Amino acid sequence: MVKQDSVAMKSKENQLRQYQSTAKRIIKVSIGLLIYVFDEVLGFIKRMMKIPSPGTSVTIYYHQVSEAERDRFAKQMDHLLRWSQPGRTNELGSTAPESRRVIVTADDGWLSFVENALPELQKRNIPVTMFVVSHRFGDRFGDPVDRLITEAELLSLRGELVTIGSHTATHARLTAESDLEIQWELHESRARLSHLLKADVRLFCFPFGAHNDESVNLCRSAGYVRAFGAQSTPPAQSADAFLIERVRVDPTDWPIEFHLKLMGVYRGVLSAAMLTQQARAAISAAFSRMASTVVSRSLQDHNARASTDRHPGADF
Repeated sequence: MVKQDSVAMKSKENQLRQYQSTAKRIIKVSIGLLIYVFDEVLGFIKRMMKIPSPGTSVTIYYHQVSEAERDRFAKQMDHLLRWSQPGRTNELGSTAPESRRVIVTADDGWLSFVENALPELQKRNIPVTMFVVSHRFGDRFGDPVDRLITEAELLSLRGELVTIGSHTATHARLTAESDLEIQWELHESRARLSHLLKADVRLFCFPFGAHNDESVNLCRSAGYVRAFGAQSTPPAQSADAFLIERVRVDPTDWPIEFHLKLMGVYRGVLSAAMLTQQARAAISAAFSRMASTVVSRSLQDHNARASTDRHPGADF
């Protein structure tokens, strides 16, 4: 009976998490649609006034693509081709006015991505950059049905459409490591991959999208020419040409969700979320100060009354 209650409780908790996740996605899509409509109206006005809009460049990243998700991934790539021009990671400079460029990347080097996503990319002549973990080839990362590619599988990926970049040696969260450990992760990974591929590996991707000023500077010093983060990249760093912000996409994304990500709208959604967090923090701090002031004044009043009670004749 106790076991059944525990299972039922876990089931309800999972359902609640799913509802919360869906609600967050709906909110993001709603904000994204507002931003998208505003951008489209603004673009229309500019075209009417013969003012060219600047081109956009968006970098997206995948992780795994299962066999069951292959068709959905293929449809996403068809949508990408209809709405944008595929680009490469070495083409991240300014884009032509009115143009949209989307760059596809994949993190970790999962076998499922190689087996299911890569053939669809090759059919459509879409370039991809894969960031692999140099010292964990074949590792499962705890996944019972998927694994990272082996050295032999990595070498078989050579081709004009596939570029290989470093994702550290062990998939370490660099913001939690010492400078010496960060340098080892950066240098060791680049050296091993360059040796295996007989080519200079100069692109890097931060595991978990986690980085700070120190890790970015060490990445530069290690000889990388460009580094990639994630959607959580702070604006001050995403403006740096060395560090490129990316948007995570999955085969399970809703069509409208995927479209908004391709259009670069989720950068605005991120900014809105950051502003919301800052507003909440400011409001919370203001309430804390108010509460502290009220408590302090109450204590002062209480102490004053207590002093008067102890010395009733002090005013005479």
